Amino acid sequence: STRGPPAEATVDELHAALEKWEGDVAFFFYTSWDTSSRHLLGLWDQALRFFSASGPNPEKTSSSRLLNIWRQFVPPLGSLQLRRFDCEKSEAARKLCRSLGLPFLPAVLFFSYAPLREESGKRGTWSFFDADADKSLPPRSARFKGDLFMYDALLDWLQMMRRISYVQQLLERKGPETGEKVCAVGSQSATEKELADCRKRLTELEAENEALRQETRLFHRRERDTEKPQ
Repeated sequence: STRGPPAEATVDELHAALEKWEGDVAFFFYTSWDTSSRHLLGLWDQALRFFSASGPNPEKTSSSRLLNIWRQFVPPLGSLQLRRFDCEKSEAARKLCRSLGLPFLPAVLFFSYAPLREESGKRGTWSFFDADADKSLPPRSARFKGDLFMYDALLDWLQMMRRISYVQQLLERKGPETGEKVCAVGSQSATEKELADCRKRLTELEAENEALRQETRLFHRRERDTEKPQ
């Protein structure tokens, strides 16, 4: 069976997600008066149905040895929670959204198992993203930088983020007692190599999203030029 629409998160629930990992979760931040937000709520509902699917995972239909190894790093679809948060529903909600430093709304944040950027004065974190990118966001969160109306791109990004979070958990369980954790393609650890592969794929997705945004801007510019009176 499938779940209903993504639950509207309370201020306390969002605070809890910020403070402690209780499972992978992605939040759709919006304002109820915004037209784009209202349209995107429908797509967010579709994404929930995708991650709630109870059927077999298509990634598990092959007997390929490589895919069998890959399955170790693919958490079940239902392990990701999708929530939504109206930044205008109360003064407390507005204050919390401002504290996140989101550059604009609507926006999607994924909260991972471990920090995704270096924290000042702390060791043992994985720096998957440029330390200056979204530096105002909480260390465990990542922001989707593509066009939210590009549903497939959003799904790809959410899939990759949950795999990164899952591998972070594996590394935590098998990591050394002391010392800094390292993500390097040349590492002997299969989980660390997988994490590096995820990072590479995320970079590719970011580049694809940027190319699509540029094409969209060019298309709209041409439309405006053709509409100008001769």
